[in-house]
Amino acid sequence: MAIYRMTKEHIESIQHTDFAGEGILEGDIQALLRDRIDVVSSDTLVIAEEFGDWEDSGRSIDLLGVDKNANLVVIELKRTGDGGHMELQALRYAAMVSTMTFDQAVDTYARYPRGRRIERDARAELLDFLEWPDPDETRFAQDVRLVLVSADFSKEVTSAVLWLNERQLDIRCVRMRPYKDAADILVDVQQVIPLPEAADYQIAISGKRARAREDGGRTWNRESFVSVLARNTDPSVGDVARELIKWFESKSADISWGKGKDEGSFTPKYSVKGKAYNLGTYYTDGKSRHVIKPEDRNLDIKVIGAFRNKVNSIPRSDVFKARTLFGFDMSSLSNPESMKMFKDACEYLIDEIRKLDTT
Repeated sequence: MAIYRMTKEHIESIQHTDFAGEGILEGDIQALLRDRIDVVSSDTLVIAEEFGDWEDSGRSIDLLGVDKNANLVVIELKRTGDGGHMELQALRYAAMVSTMTFDQAVDTYARYPRGRRIERDARAELLDFLEWPDPDETRFAQDVRLVLVSADFSKEVTSAVLWLNERQLDIRCVRMRPYKDAADILVDVQQVIPLPEAADYQIAISGKRARAREDGGRTWNRESFVSVLARNTDPSVGDVARELIKWFESKSADISWGKGKDEGSFTPKYSVKGKAYNLGTYYTDGKSRHVIKPEDRNLDIKVIGAFRNKVNSIPRSDVFKARTLFGFDMSSLSNPESMKMFKDACEYLIDEIRKLDTT
């Protein structure tokens, strides 16, 4: 590929050059991109440069960011024409930074940029960027994206990245190729993996392959359940499920996973005197179903009614009812206040179940 200068009379190519020959160091490229990260990664906030806050390692991430979906973004830079082994390096960094919490991100952002005397309210700026009223650890850093930036990439690097992306990682290769036009240096910036114009096709293929693997035999767990639920409904409903699972576990409930090949489910259970009391079953179609039979569960019918009424008072919970069954759309818990109301209802039911241990 080449860049051309075109006039009405003629067209001529602009000379390709390289960063080293022009005396441009990787540190120079890094300094330029940290303030214009949108050139290689849109909707990203840089929170650290040369990040290396870990023990037993002297390595550091060139640029560390957060995207609008609250995922961490590891950005690695090379000025070479082959990318070296940057994909392996970035994978190590992704694993090392994956446990970062929101508070740790705030602390990291507060210390950046070092030596540039920029005062900021790191917490407020990060919340404003994410468009969150309050921190949400259940949604923060659920994934780590990788952005590899180089003058070019070897086939070894691109083959590895394509293979890893097929396995549901999110790695992008952005080529920054320099050209010399008289005294000016022009840079052609192109995302080469995945190709932007093929993104919809690649996502569709990825989803098809994922479903093919799942249909061949799936073991349900938290991540597989949330992944399929988010795909069937909306990512926000996946966040609801993740938060519910974490909350039920904090209440010492046992989580039972459904065994269906096509439809996943989880059921939190609370046991008293050897008897398991279900706290509802939640499915990958986004519905919850509560089957409670007082005659089987030793629970007072008034307790069942009170629990149902508490759930029914949640705004837009869309409760459907039958004689021994009721349920609602999990999407109604996307609102923090609705989630709190549902947790309060479940807390009430758990307390009533605990009382049976003394009778």
